[in-house]
Amino acid sequence: MAHIRTKELEAGMTLSMDVSDNNGRLLLGKGCELSDKHILALKAWGVTSVDIEEDEPTQQVTVSEIPEDIMEAVRNEVAGHFKYSNTEHPFIQAIMEKAVVVKAAEYMREGGH
Repeated sequence: MAHIRTKELEAGMTLSMDVSDNNGRLLLGKGCELSDKHILALKAWGVTSVDIEEDEPTQQVTVSEIPEDIMEAVRNEVAGHFKYSNTEHPFIQAIMEKAVVVKAAEYMREGGH
C-alpha cells in the first residue's frame, strides 16, 4: 500500500482503502480503479491523499506444482464453506474446485510448502 497525494494520482490506480469525507460519508470504496473523473471528484471533495495498491509481481503457481497433501487440506477447508450447498451440483463443484486451486496457489505463494 502506498499513500499518494491526490495531485499525483493517475487513472488506472486502485484504492487499497475506502475514501471518506470529513463526516465519514463513503466517497469511493476500496478496490475502486480510479478514472480521470474519480480523480477530479476527489480533488473537488477536498481529499488531499489516498491509499493505493502497489503493484506486486505475482509468482504464478500451477496446480501440478502443489503437493497433494496441501490440495487435500485446502479441499477440506473449502468444503466447510459449502456445507449448506448441494455439492453434487456441477456448478457448485466447479466453484469449489476453483476456490481450492486459488487458495492452494495463494498458500504456495506465501511460502507454505
